[in-house]
Amino acid sequence: MSTIEEQRNKVIAEQIRKMAGMEPEETKPEEVRLPKERQEKPQEKPSPKTLSFNIDLETYMETFLNPCIIENRVSFSLNRETLDVFRHILHDLRSKTTLSAYIENILREHLSRHKDVIGKGIEKNKRKPIIP
Repeated sequence: MSTIEEQRNKVIAEQIRKMAGMEPEETKPEEVRLPKERQEKPQEKPSPKTLSFNIDLETYMETFLNPCIIENRVSFSLNRETLDVFRHILHDLRSKTTLSAYIENILREHLSRHKDVIGKGIEKNKRKPIIP
């Protein structure tokens, strides 16, 4: 049986692979044992479709690990597990970029990559003028 730390590292590695668009390795049922209350719960929402964007490590680092200055800061909530994954990525890649800059770069790239789809959705969902 693996230690909690080994299990944690495996889960983090799987989450990183999912975020990178790579398929996670299949785990054997005896390797990960969930508490009974988590085993009996049906999955509440389906997982989103994963989009695969294959890039090499150098391109990834140039795109997402560049420092940036955030002048008008705001706070927001983020799932603790996702935040831990981000911290581990920065640590393991020995990046000097701040966590805030890393998240900012990810969000800007997402908006840039999907601006056409987002724009079409906004146009489709715009309300009709009440007064013609």
